[in-house]
Amino acid sequence: MVDRTCVIGLGHVGLPLAVKIAEEGRSVLGVDIDQSVLRPLQDGVPAFYEEGLSELLRSKEVKSNLEFSMFGAKITECNTIIVTVGTPVKQSGEPILSNLEDCARSIGNLMRRGQLVIFRSTIPPGTMRNKLKPILEKESGLEAGHDFYLAYCPERLVEGNALREIAEITHIVSGIDEKSADLAFDFFIGLGSKCRKVSSFEIAEMAKIIDNVYRDVNIGLANELSLACQELGIDVMESIQAANTSPRTKMLIPGCGVGGSCLNKDPYMLLWHLGKSANSSGVIRSARAVNESMPSRFADLIAESVGPRGQNSRNIRSCVQIGYQRCQKFYCTSDW
Repeated sequence: MVDRTCVIGLGHVGLPLAVKIAEEGRSVLGVDIDQSVLRPLQDGVPAFYEEGLSELLRSKEVKSNLEFSMFGAKITECNTIIVTVGTPVKQSGEPILSNLEDCARSIGNLMRRGQLVIFRSTIPPGTMRNKLKPILEKESGLEAGHDFYLAYCPERLVEGNALREIAEITHIVSGIDEKSADLAFDFFIGLGSKCRKVSSFEIAEMAKIIDNVYRDVNIGLANELSLACQELGIDVMESIQAANTSPRTKMLIPGCGVGGSCLNKDPYMLLWHLGKSANSSGVIRSARAVNESMPSRFADLIAESVGPRGQNSRNIRSCVQIGYQRCQKFYCTSDW
């Protein structure tokens, strides 16, 4: 096998990673099953905005190192396969893993001994060990940790700053065995990244969900305090700025949004996974409820500010809700 990396799924996570690897002078195969995604990329045109991404796609070095392709036998040429397929959730919070599982089956059918497979998707604890590993082994006839290497390194990037954060953020690294974890660790260190190895897939899977639950709960607290300040006639922004002068207080800024694609789904993914055994889910559920109520509350504030209640105010509230629903639909799309 040549020293080549395959990145599967060219969305907000996969494409910046593929470009970053190519910028470092490594050979990269960018794979997606959607031809409409691949076609513009051949001309250096991404389907979304990411600071510096368009310029890098058109740069001589990236163009010489990065090839785009539909899924196929070319992945057998690569010594490292990185999977960045999206994992949306159902209304119940149940994660939709079918695309990720289909991808694992396709990889398994083409795998060769000695390859390193790294998954980056957000998944409930236990998914790597109980679902993805068995699929790869069944389809390939190979054993993880013996015939091929298997790692889980969840993405932790913010859309819009992904290229910069690939090098700046600490990558959590786990493997089916020590060798798999070491190889994944060395891969990301080679990109100039910081890494932290953890003891199991489950630790890494949970750590990624904790990242987003933490942010969601803190956003929910900021939003709830903004509602309290509204009731009391107090300027919430000035209050937060004053509170944040304490080294022990880092209050976030409230807003009308309900969080990006991760915050809309990852708390629900955890709650679904816990099921009725979720003894400590009250805070998580409450934060989600507060955040999801904000578009409607802001619509009411806008309607009140432009005039008496009536047809126009109803239209304003309706427009805000429709915009929120469209954003939700957009965020739930998959890269695979």
